[in-house]
Amino acid sequence: MTELEFIKELVNAKKNGNKEKAFLMKGKWGKRNYRTFGGVKGEIIAEYPDDMLLVVFPVDELLNAVAKQLPRYTRKKGENHG
Repeated sequence: MTELEFIKELVNAKKNGNKEKAFLMKGKWGKRNYRTFGGVKGEIIAEYPDDMLLVVFPVDELLNAVAKQLPRYTRKKGENHG
């Protein structure tokens, strides 16, 4: 999944009224019941074989985290995006 596809997926989830979005992440369920992605905490809800976790993240928080990261990647040399 590209960055643009990821953003479109989040925007579509929000448009459809979903407050949360689930993702499969690599890892094992340890002592913590959450994983972080871009600084956003998501709750682990299931563990699958081959070290895969199903983690649910709040859509609004993920979109805000992505929006904060975008200027870093889109900024051209000499531009100031205040």
